[in-house]
Amino acid sequence: MARKSKHAKRTPTKAVPAATVTPKRATDEDDGSLSSPLASRWAESRSGAVAGRGFHYQDLVGAWVALHILTGDIEAGRVLAEGLDDLTCESSSPQQVQVKSRQERVGDFRTAEVARFVVQVWQRRLLRIAADADESAVVVVERAVDGYAPYEWTRRLNDDDGWGGLVTVIRQHAQESGIAADAVDQLIARTTVVVLPQQRIFSEAAERVAAHTGLPLGATLPVVQALRAAMAEHADRNAEVGWDERVGLSRTDIERIVTETAALVDRESLATAVANGSCEAIDFDTPLDDPEFYSGSGTQPGHIAAGLVTPRPVAADEVLAGLGSGRAVLIAGPSGIGKSAVLWMAAYVARHVVWYRVHRLGADDIEPLIRLAVAAGAGRHGPVGFVVDGVGTGSLTAWDELHRRAAAVAGVLLLGSVREEDTLPLRTFGECVVVRPRLDEDLAGRIHKGLLESGATTQPHWREAYERSNGLTLEFTHLLTQGRRLRDVIGDQVRERVRGHRTVELAVIAPVSVAHRWGAALPVADLAEVVTGSAGELKEALTRLADEHLVTIDDGVVSGLHPVRSAALCEAVHEVPPPTISSTVRDVTERIGTGHFCLSWPGPSAMTRDSLRSLSTPSPAAWTGHRVTWRRWLAL
Repeated sequence: MARKSKHAKRTPTKAVPAATVTPKRATDEDDGSLSSPLASRWAESRSGAVAGRGFHYQDLVGAWVALHILTGDIEAGRVLAEGLDDLTCESSSPQQVQVKSRQERVGDFRTAEVARFVVQVWQRRLLRIAADADESAVVVVERAVDGYAPYEWTRRLNDDDGWGGLVTVIRQHAQESGIAADAVDQLIARTTVVVLPQQRIFSEAAERVAAHTGLPLGATLPVVQALRAAMAEHADRNAEVGWDERVGLSRTDIERIVTETAALVDRESLATAVANGSCEAIDFDTPLDDPEFYSGSGTQPGHIAAGLVTPRPVAADEVLAGLGSGRAVLIAGPSGIGKSAVLWMAAYVARHVVWYRVHRLGADDIEPLIRLAVAAGAGRHGPVGFVVDGVGTGSLTAWDELHRRAAAVAGVLLLGSVREEDTLPLRTFGECVVVRPRLDEDLAGRIHKGLLESGATTQPHWREAYERSNGLTLEFTHLLTQGRRLRDVIGDQVRERVRGHRTVELAVIAPVSVAHRWGAALPVADLAEVVTGSAGELKEALTRLADEHLVTIDDGVVSGLHPVRSAALCEAVHEVPPPTISSTVRDVTERIGTGHFCLSWPGPSAMTRDSLRSLSTPSPAAWTGHRVTWRRWLAL
């Protein structure tokens, strides 16, 4: 892990759990005890204890270890953060734990890498003059090692045939490092390599906390966060003190933190916002291998985990700097510029934050969300963040109120994406840090390189696609992977349905594309009122459209994959009537109802059915205060 300067520290948490401090002992100058050499080695290792925020995975592993000590699955008197290694489990047979994290997109650890980690742990051990002969070493890695991913804490390298290749490489590295062959045999018998992805850590930690406290699984997060915060605080303190003042969590300390935090958990608040569908915890560990990703679908967290998204470090750094300043961050730009990619990439990098994805943001959702953040430990055990991808569209309309309420609660972060045309009605827009991604030549080159390496494109250079993309990342990627403009491909798909007399599919595409182009989605039950055909024909049409990635269906609601795709579909299906665009707009607004669109048009009063019926002769007064202006609808 990268280290930062000696004067740097982790950001302290607000609540500092009590620590077990080893009492200071008077020592003779030459008493021959373990204290003096270990104190010397402790002092030499302090540069590793002043690590930055990249150590959040280490803190999480520390919380996992603490819970295993509590339940007796790891035998130790206490666990130290930044002890003689990243973590130290103190007992009559101490364990030194080295922790290595890695993002999913980078892939597995290589055997040679892990062999070096192991040898480095051994070298530090051998430098301690009076190191305990029974001391063992554990190397924890976040990703598999060339596809192998054991997680048994006590299974040594020489007891696991799956590590045969690793042991061979370790011996080579050890010999090159000057470690005697007989010492290597002894050390291999005292070394374990454990693979612990974050998802496994959270799931196992939740199960142990639930079993120990009786909390529901969904209410265990504040306890895990409290232990994580304790490990972070102790890492900071151990960076500044000597051997005799080192701090750690004993089993009694762990029990106290778990019990006291569990007693404070507001179970109802933790459950309400998730249960009513307004948000869900974000899963950054499960890859979403989407074969149609480069054809124009919106970026999702699983795409980041799968390594499909080219990193955008400049824009992501701007987002993280904005969040670090304590202000809400909005990623603004036209559809197709890559807002969602930057949004999810930044949240992925800041995985020390407990992130929730907001699916519905109306006035009635604000208080449950704020109560959820408080109950999850915001301001006490670490930051809790809400991600709103598509502010002002569909059912995500109450950003201003969420911003106002979140500003009054310590430790709550807000991160959103918003189309340029949806920024004007946001009253709090000027109070947010605004990041505007752009497709420049550097990013274009890196996207092209990644696509070449993955086999997603065979085009030898990116320049022509870049010049034809109009600065839109989605269009650029589509040109590289498909060889044609997105609009042309969509047009062919619509014309194929016209020639094949697939009338029900065309009847579905028209209202769905109109609705999604302006940020709304249509329930299947309401869509059936617009589409002529039997229930069986509608089901067949929806299945084919979903299979061919023209629509997406989630919990009975039909939507497009991306606003840019929906705009292209809308223009293609209405290019030759019927239907006309005006008749489709009228069908969507009048026959389905105005509610779905009103969610995109917050204003001083709800838009009435009568004002929508005036679409044929709109007037500026009828549209005052609404996000979708009359000029934009008239342009249709």
